[in-house]
Amino acid sequence: MLGGTLVQIPAVWVLAGVGVLAFGLLPRAAAGISWAAFLFVNLFGEVLGPIMGIDYWIAKYVVPFPNLPMVLSGEEFGAGPLLVMTVITIACSGAGLTALKRRALA
Repeated sequence: MLGGTLVQIPAVWVLAGVGVLAFGLLPRAAAGISWAAFLFVNLFGEVLGPIMGIDYWIAKYVVPFPNLPMVLSGEEFGAGPLLVMTVITIACSGAGLTALKRRALA
């Protein structure tokens, strides 16, 4: 169970990276952007996607959670998607912090 939980951390980090990027670029709208990203991931990926008839493979490209290895259901662990999500998180967070630093120095 712990492994199945820990494997979801990089997908959560992607959402946190989007929040940091939003705060760095648009601090007044950061809360709204962060909530919109959270709702988009949860609604599009799990709720609205199937209801609207959107194919699962499309959701797999825009929502991070379906790309995670399903270790609890017996799927083999693969580090590839986790590494990609970690790199995306680092890029978003780095860009957001750089923008925040530039704004603080200006």
